[in-house]
Amino acid sequence: MTNPPSSTDQELDEITNLVDSLLTNGRFDLVNTILGSISVDLAKTDVLLTYLTVTLPAKTKLPNRGEFWNKCHAVFVERGFGENLWMGLEQE
Repeated sequence: MTNPPSSTDQELDEITNLVDSLLTNGRFDLVNTILGSISVDLAKTDVLLTYLTVTLPAKTKLPNRGEFWNKCHAVFVERGFGENLWMGLEQE
C-alpha cells in the first residue's frame, strides 16, 4: 500500500499543472504576473524550485523570471543551500 501524497506534493503538482497549462495556452502574461507576485522570502524552497523548473522552457518570454530567479538565488544562499540545488535553472 502506498502513502497518499502529502499536501506539499499536491501543492507542487498543482503549481506544475497550472503553470504548464498556462504556458501551453500562450498565457505568458499571466505566468509573468504570477512570478512577480510571489513572496520569495516566505515561500518554501521546493515551491520556488517548482516555479523555476516549470518556467525554464519559457524563460525568454517571461520578463519577471529574471528578477524572480535573482530573489530565489538570494533566498537559497541565505537558507544555506549549495549551488547544486539550482544548477541549470539560472535565467542566463
